Amino acid sequence: MKRSMGWLVSSVAVLGLTGNALAADPPDVLRGSQVFAPGPALYSNWSGFYFGAQGGWGRAHAEFGARADSVLAALLATTPLPGGAGFASVPGVLLPDNINFGSFGAFFGYNAQWEDAVLGIDVNYHYVGSDASASVTAPFTIGLTGAPPTAYNVDVTKTSVISLTDYATVRGRAGWAFGWFMPYATGGLAFGRADITNSARVHYVAINALGVPVADVTQVSTLVQNDQFSWGYTLGLGFDMQLMSGLFLRAEYEYVDFWKFSDRKLTLNNLRAGLGYKF
Repeated sequence: MKRSMGWLVSSVAVLGLTGNALAADPPDVLRGSQVFAPGPALYSNWSGFYFGAQGGWGRAHAEFGARADSVLAALLATTPLPGGAGFASVPGVLLPDNINFGSFGAFFGYNAQWEDAVLGIDVNYHYVGSDASASVTAPFTIGLTGAPPTAYNVDVTKTSVISLTDYATVRGRAGWAFGWFMPYATGGLAFGRADITNSARVHYVAINALGVPVADVTQVSTLVQNDQFSWGYTLGLGFDMQLMSGLFLRAEYEYVDFWKFSDRKLTLNNLRAGLGYKF
């Protein structure tokens, strides 16, 4: 009996010492050594206001309406030529014109960012100063009977010019941040200003019965419409690239479609680069 009680006391003592040892030295997990700590964000911060300057090169496509026909018709009506305005359609249709142009301007906007996704609004101004024009000339002869002169040798010319002065765009922008590099797409509205010129020229030589010129006359009429405004839409693709804190490089392609400047249509394809600063 005494031996049994001794074993029991010894066992209890051993268990007590083991419990104290465990209490004094709990596992690492219980001590909190594995507390979660979030790592740093893997994307760059593109959010905030920004502004910059830019310049580039583009190509414009202009399509001309019929306003020059009306200028020519009114001019022909003032000449002694028979038929008057009936010859207005003789020169034919003004063909579209494609021209290259340079541009420069400024931009500003605001970005909001959700992890890698970037959404924002972007406002651009561009000074252009490009001229697109079309002209067509047609010679013809009018034979007469009766009183002199007996014929008119005539050539008529009609010309149309559009001079795009400047334009601005207001665009929505959606991008995806790959660290310091952010490609984006844009879409929005464009507002343009241009000067429109339509002119007509009539030159005729009157011939008498002996085939001798008896009159050589040139008449010109010009209609100028300054500061004509149009609006349209714009689409684009580009990227911003961080150079250092706040400073970034921009490059983009932009398509602009103006619906009507007076009686003509104008579209632009632009490539440009810029330098900006983000606050």
